[in-house]
Amino acid sequence: MKPKDLGTLSKKLFALKDKKADFNTEITFINAEIKEIELELLDGLHEQNLTTLGDGTRTVYISKQTVPHVINWDALYTFVRENNAFEMLHRRVSQKAFLEYFEQGMSVPGIDPAVFDEIRTRKS
Repeated sequence: MKPKDLGTLSKKLFALKDKKADFNTEITFINAEIKEIELELLDGLHEQNLTTLGDGTRTVYISKQTVPHVINWDALYTFVRENNAFEMLHRRVSQKAFLEYFEQGMSVPGIDPAVFDEIRTRKS
């Protein structure tokens, strides 16, 4: 195996990260414009009492979505425990909250800390 040119690899990494940042900036602007147009369409469809708008090849339509909005976490947790309804909650532990315990030397039951190396970058 030939030795890797780490300098060349790091320059390529920075170039790709810069390119990605440019794309992400563009995507942010595109998403903002999409959201603005969607809101205008929603208002317009409501004003004209329409639920669908099409041109023969594409359709825009209003879709009702129901999402949970928690107003009382204690009541929700009680319901989840009493009904064994843990599927209502995401199965994920907050990394920040876990690290607070971990860095104090405390062990959290049910968690095996996974430590791994990763490459980070910074510009001078």
